[in-house]
Amino acid sequence: MYDIADGQTPGKSDKMKIEVRFYHKLFCEWFASFRVVDILCKVEDSLTWNQFLGRWIHLISRYVFRFACGLNSTAGKKIIEYLKSKKDGDKFAILCILEQSGNVEGIVDTVKELCSRRVKISKEHSKLLQRSTIQLLQIASSHEVSITFTYFVTHSFEMLTEKHFTLDDISF
Repeated sequence: MYDIADGQTPGKSDKMKIEVRFYHKLFCEWFASFRVVDILCKVEDSLTWNQFLGRWIHLISRYVFRFACGLNSTAGKKIIEYLKSKKDGDKFAILCILEQSGNVEGIVDTVKELCSRRVKISKEHSKLLQRSTIQLLQIASSHEVSITFTYFVTHSFEMLTEKHFTLDDISF
């Protein structure tokens, strides 16, 4: 895994110039995420990075922001904070949280905040989002984070009781 240290500019070096041409969209998105990390790490003012994210988050592929969260913890925190502040941003924030590398301790506060709201798992959600939400709940449980309310759309589950559920169409 490639990790960009906080304060380091990706792809910048006196001895190196990166020139890349990829025709597959996913590779382009991965390289674009380096630029997003660069911008978010340089900007300290929350109003400025909120404006940047507000302008680009709906125009750029979500993979760019997920990759950025995995590349740099500072950029990841800014992206996740922005997403949590938006209506229905929790789903995307959950995906971004789980892209971050390192130990879970760095995301426990974010997990607490997300679990203080309604957590929903539905068959309408992608399998990735369902798995990611369950991972978030597992992290919360292992760190004794109080989960305010979890809403299950029961069609996704084989058995659902007050204290136990068995997944029907989700495999790990």
